[in-house]
Order: sequence, then C-alpha cells, then structure tokens
Amino acid sequence: MQKMSDGELFVLCQKYGGEARRWKRKFATLLPEVEKRRLWEKKGFYSLEHFAKVIGGMGESTVRVVLSVYRRVEDKPLLKAEIEKQGFGKVGAVASLPLEEEKLVEMVQTLSKGTLEKYRKDVLLPGYQPVTTLKIDKKIEFRLKKYRQKLGKQEKRPVTLKETLSILLDQVEEKPMVRKSKPSKDGKRYISASDRCRIEEEYDGRCAMCDDPYTEIHHPDRFAKYGTHKRLVPLCKHHHQMAHAGLIENEYDDPRDWRLRDQMQPNSIDRKYVSVIKSTSL
Repeated sequence: MQKMSDGELFVLCQKYGGEARRWKRKFATLLPEVEKRRLWEKKGFYSLEHFAKVIGGMGESTVRVVLSVYRRVEDKPLLKAEIEKQGFGKVGAVASLPLEEEKLVEMVQTLSKGTLEKYRKDVLLPGYQPVTTLKIDKKIEFRLKKYRQKLGKQEKRPVTLKETLSILLDQVEEKPMVRKSKPSKDGKRYISASDRCRIEEEYDGRCAMCDDPYTEIHHPDRFAKYGTHKRLVPLCKHHHQMAHAGLIENEYDDPRDWRLRDQMQPNSIDRKYVSVIKSTSL
C-alpha cells in the first residue's frame, strides 16, 4: 500500500467500512428467503447460521436478530423497505410499537437508534428503570452512575462498576466538578452557572422525563426564536432529541405533565437539531 497520511487512511477506513455495512445489510435481507428455501441445506451447510458465517461473516446472534425483525415486519411492507436503508437495529427498535406504519417509518428515517429504543421503552414500559445488582438507595445509585460516566469521558473508554468503586475507595475525598460558564444574559447562547446549578438542584441532576442523568438543557421556548433562558428543562440526550422532533406533548406546561405523542409533529420539528443518523450495526 502506497504511503498515505493518517487523514487519508482514516477517510479510506470510513469509505470501505461504510461499503461493508451496506453490503452486509443487503446480504442480511436475503437470509429470510434462504431460510424459507432451505438453501443452506441444499448447498451443503449444516445450518442457516453456518451459511451466514461462512458466506457473509455474520455471527449467530446477528442472524437471530435479523430473522426476528423480519418476522415482526412481515405485514409492514413500508417498514420492511427501510431495513436495507436504515439497518435492522433501527427498524427492530420500533417494529413492535402499536403505531401506524407510516409514523414508524418517519421516526426510523429521522431519529437515532438509541432514541428509538428509548422511545419504545417509554411507550411500552412506562416508568422503566435500569436493573442494578447493588442494594443501595436510588440517590447513591444515581450519584455512582453519574460519576462512572464522568470517569468514562476522562478515560475515553467504558469504565466498569468495579473500576469506579475501586477509584472511589482509593480517594481520600472527591474533588467537585467545576463548571466553567459565563454570566447568563438574554440574547446570549451560553447558560450561566447559577442557572445550571438551579435546575440541577431542582431536578436532582436527572432528566425531567426519566431517571437518567441529564446531558442537555432544553429550551421549551426555543432560544432561536425567543432568545431567552427563562424556561430551562434538563433532559437526557434521547428525550432531548424527541423534544426537537415534536414527539413531546404539552411541552409548554410543567414537565411533570409532559407526554409522548405517537407521531412527530411537522410544525414542531427542529431540523437543525434532528438529523438522520446512519446506523453502524444491523
């Protein structure tokens, strides 16, 4: 291979990786028909999983996911057509939702896989809480989870719960996180430290719609339109994306009265914040 810069090498990795994902999706869409015809048996493979591994380099668990999603959209041709474009992961995230097919297609085309999975949990499992093996109260559990996320950002890698506890035990005292922020003024994009502290205390550092740590500060009165920070609501990244996709009802009321819509409101969608995120997996 001819000598190339790191930038050129990275561009090629992106190009070939994207092509690999695209062709892998195309291969995956053939598996239901391969299963139906038992083509794997006719060609001397001992199972469909063996066929997929040898021919397409696909693992057994992925094959099971592919077939499961395909069966769930068998009667949804529009959603099925999105599999090759958006991937099995995104389509599978909403395939079981009791909504009109056109609404599901629009959501798959607009929202990220993570946000779609969060929306599904909110709709099918209201009040969903992550399962934990630690027998501690919710406040301590939340603080531990937030600190673990902080460590992960610092290390630029996932940090295990065991590592987090080990680091905490090794420290005599934890240094507080310092937020650098300028004073808030209407018409200025930045939010003051005092406003951040106020909403952190009011919502206990959590998303207003779930118990996850907040990552975004949302403006129900859109800053781009009104240029003010008078109403601020902390949200996790997925609920923030839902808000800008017009999926939150009663957004101008108290957050405790917010509800999820079963479709995106075109007049409420902020195209600047919501983009089609290409899935990197099936």
